[in-house]
Amino acid sequence: MPVPDDAFGLEVHSISKTYGATRALRDVSFNVHRGSLHALVGENGSGKSTLVKILAGVVKSDEGPGSIVVEGVDTPANGLTPDLARSRNLHFVHQDPGMFSDMTVADNLFLSSVFPTTRLGHISRRRQNRAAADVLERFNLTTMRPTDLLGGLSSGRRTMLAIARALKDQADLEHGVLVLDEPTAALPEREARLLLSHLRTFAEQGQTILYVTHRLDEVLNGADSFTAFRDGKHVTTATTRGLSKSELITHIIGRALTDISRDRAPIAGAAPRVLEVEELHTDRHYGISFSVRSGEVVGIAGILGSGRTSLLRTLFGGGGVLSGRVRVGGRPADIATPAAAMSSGFGYVPEDRGGDAVFPDMTVRFNLTAATLKDFFRGLSLRRSEEVSESVRIIDAFRIKTQSSEQAISSLSGGNQQKVIIGRWLRSAPKVLILDEPTQGVDVGARADIYELVGGAATKGMAILVASSDFEELELLCDRVLILRQGQLVKTLVGDQISVPRMTELAHASRPSSVVTPTTTEV
Repeated sequence: MPVPDDAFGLEVHSISKTYGATRALRDVSFNVHRGSLHALVGENGSGKSTLVKILAGVVKSDEGPGSIVVEGVDTPANGLTPDLARSRNLHFVHQDPGMFSDMTVADNLFLSSVFPTTRLGHISRRRQNRAAADVLERFNLTTMRPTDLLGGLSSGRRTMLAIARALKDQADLEHGVLVLDEPTAALPEREARLLLSHLRTFAEQGQTILYVTHRLDEVLNGADSFTAFRDGKHVTTATTRGLSKSELITHIIGRALTDISRDRAPIAGAAPRVLEVEELHTDRHYGISFSVRSGEVVGIAGILGSGRTSLLRTLFGGGGVLSGRVRVGGRPADIATPAAAMSSGFGYVPEDRGGDAVFPDMTVRFNLTAATLKDFFRGLSLRRSEEVSESVRIIDAFRIKTQSSEQAISSLSGGNQQKVIIGRWLRSAPKVLILDEPTQGVDVGARADIYELVGGAATKGMAILVASSDFEELELLCDRVLILRQGQLVKTLVGDQISVPRMTELAHASRPSSVVTPTTTEV
């Protein structure tokens, strides 16, 4: 049944939320058309998740005139409870959907329901599996079986199952509001596209869908409309028709993404070569030769398994070297261990920030100064006040969002944790800074700040080597891009040659190029 163009599925009126001195939401109002796919965007801490929790009735909004209207039915926002939200046809899939890998599909579907029982009061597996099969068929999930263990399903299929569980008690999909908090955050690109395709089908049947995402392409290519938040305030609600990525970024962070793209002409030949790698052979790489000049950003592009990360780890003392030469500042570099690599002039921001870079139980201050703690000692005495002062300076300079330098780093968003790690290395002023997936899993505001930090370090003469699976990122940042395939450097792109289509074509070729990579850097 067609939905009128002017019909609203969800109306949010004057919602505010205060935590002590922090105003998480400030008089937020917006409307979402019925039967539409609506994205909720903003930096971490902008208020998106707080709004979702208020809609779900698990967090109370501030006292006042705030209200939630679902398909014309008005409810005071402060009076919402989980049961009342459900009765108003508000359904939720949270970031942690509360599903269990060691339980079956049927068990997970009916986890929050009354299980069908036999006359003796035992759970009737036959009736439960039959009911589960009906739900799976209704939501076109027939590739799953009720008896399948959840642990054997892909991330995308688990998310679809969580959606089916949220909507299974609704009589039809022509009514109601489905709210999803970052449903694609952990999904590969293909599964994310498939999930959005399913959501589009639900919307076409009349379901109003509100979803939180940091993936800008999902907003531009998947959503009908969007609402942007910034610092707890509603910025705009608008259609995505004709919206550009740069306009969307400006709505989210309040400024244009700083144009830090590197000049496409090669760095002047007079600039000294800071890093030189010659005929490096490891157990995964074959005759790798390249260099990075002072003030240059050199990217490494390659698909999963190409050897990007292992090459960067090798340079930072990860071992595996069979033969070859590495020089930093014209001198032989010792890369036998991470400590030796640091002494030779390397800094390294690894791909696995949480596992390899962050000290999660320590403060922001400690994480900022860990690589240079000796600078604050006078004899055997640690000058704590100097360390705190320097930490505060970096926090301000790098726009790290934290209550203080003494806050636990584990309480910061991923983007702010990454800025702390980059700040740690920039303070130590390495000759060569190695970055592996520097903006993976961070929001667009933190991404912009990280790009500025990288560009600023290069401008001051630092040599920077960056690997990224985001080819748009490499196109923006790099003076040159090295294409790595099956452990070999097969091509170097310079200036206007650096483009997403060209990098994609070269990185995905079936076998390494027959062209021998020269031992000089300028290819």
